[in-house]
Amino acid sequence: MFTRRHVLGSLAAATVLARPAFAGRGAVYAKAGYALAGYDPVGYFRQSKPVSGSMQNRLMWRNAVWQFETEATLAAFERNPHGYAPRYGWFCALTLSSGFLSASDPDAWAIYEYYLYLIQSVAARHEWLRDPAGYIAQADRQWPQLCNS
Repeated sequence: MFTRRHVLGSLAAATVLARPAFAGRGAVYAKAGYALAGYDPVGYFRQSKPVSGSMQNRLMWRNAVWQFETEATLAAFERNPHGYAPRYGWFCALTLSSGFLSASDPDAWAIYEYYLYLIQSVAARHEWLRDPAGYIAQADRQWPQLCNS
């Protein structure tokens, strides 16, 4: 028989356990509300490196604040957010392939077949680069179950 204590305890546990998945409900992991830790997602494509965004050039998209280096990169993102935003919403593409959600490091990244992927660390990026297509296929199978995008 369920008592009020069981119900409240279950709800509290469900809230704690659901936090990583809830963080991805907009399909974006946002630490302190900022996607990519404030880096400009367009910079990965245009400058082939992480570029810091500016507080003057920002927008809210998928429940996160995105910052951009210039008005031009902000405008490019507004025209094609799905083309510039990292796949799996800034969650690590490597751990996602194993069925887990974890944050990624903006310095551990790769562009593969026109998409930006972020990994949890530079060391893990080396592993991911050994078989990006395989890890992407596995992550694609896991993503719908872990995040409601």
